[in-house]
Order: sequence, then C-alpha cells, then structure tokens
Amino acid sequence: MRRLFIIRHGKTQWNLAHRLQGAGADSPLLTNDPQPFQQLAGYLDQYAFAAAYTSPLTRAYDTATLTLGYFTRHPRRPYRCILGCVSCRLASGRGALVPS
Repeated sequence: MRRLFIIRHGKTQWNLAHRLQGAGADSPLLTNDPQPFQQLAGYLDQYAFAAAYTSPLTRAYDTATLTLGYFTRHPRRPYRCILGCVSCRLASGRGALVPS
C-alpha cells in the first residue's frame, strides 16, 4: 500500500506569539526542544520512504532536516525542496495576532 504523509512544520516564534505567518513570512523554527522531532521520526521511521519533499520555507526545511536526522531504522533519504510547495500568502493578515 502506498502512503502519503503531509507534515506541518515545527513550532515557530510566531506560533508561540499567536501570529499569522503564511508563505510571505518565515518565522524561525524553535529547535530548543528536540522531542517533537524525535517523536515524529520515531513514528515515520517505521516506513521505508521512496522520497521526501519539503517546502522552500526555512521552517519547513529545518523541520525535515531535524526529523530525518533522528531516523534509525531506515537510511536517511535525501529530500528535495519543491519551490511551489508553500502555504497560502497572507497579504494583509501577515503578522496579525490570532484571537484566542
């Protein structure tokens, strides 16, 4: 059976501040806690991947790099950055606070 996994990037500074980012703002990934990346890798590593792809956004690319770095069962596959693979662009809402 073929499987497709779509993974959201890890937490960013703007996520913690409850701000909208979209593709036009690339808040850095918070990497001080490796546990989310280790947990994700622990789950995904049970599958032998044919390929892995990432968005060109730094937060997505860094999430892929960190997560794949924790794979232990399957060899770490190279991954490709797909330039058109980005989230929606938020023209006027970028950086706006999201109400709780």
